[in-house]
Amino acid sequence: MIALLPLRRLAADLRGISAVEFAMLAPVLILLICGTIDLGYIYVAQSSLTGAVAAAARASSATQESSQADRNAAMQTAIARTMNRFLLVPGQHLNVVATAYRNFSETRPEDYTDTNGNGKYDGPSGSFVGEPYTDRNGNGVWDPALPIANSTVGAEGDVVTYTATFPVQHLFGFLNLGGPGARGVTLRAASVVRNEPVKTQ
Repeated sequence: MIALLPLRRLAADLRGISAVEFAMLAPVLILLICGTIDLGYIYVAQSSLTGAVAAAARASSATQESSQADRNAAMQTAIARTMNRFLLVPGQHLNVVATAYRNFSETRPEDYTDTNGNGKYDGPSGSFVGEPYTDRNGNGVWDPALPIANSTVGAEGDVVTYTATFPVQHLFGFLNLGGPGARGVTLRAASVVRNEPVKTQ
């Protein structure tokens, strides 16, 4: 009985309980705070990328007096300048692709009937003649889209799609929840514009 007295005194002693509670709750609080900051950072990066792509696309479509190479370079530089304030995942880079089309309808796949319901077009195979489709350009094959060959930002009156991807790094390394190698989030933004129909002087 006498040996149990120190244990009873220890169980009744509440000194230091706040420190123990804080030690248990601190990791959760830190994770919540850092996660909120990181989420806000990624949201701002996404908004910046979306705005930069839209602005660069508008600028490129309105300056037909410059060559395609010059307009493409200016567009890439403008987007890169906006995204310079955000951390890139090491070893990766900003990627911007511009694809020109004759009109808006050619930026999307030719219409087809998905007879087997698999969500994609199935072409001829063996005795199967392929799923029925609307041959917009009359070339006898189904086309996913009809880009202009050897063209990036297009000429006067062309429709151009701009697609950018930016692998942004997490602010806090312990938030890499995507597994090994997942050091950030790949952001995507796109814009579709029609170039000015004539060159401005």
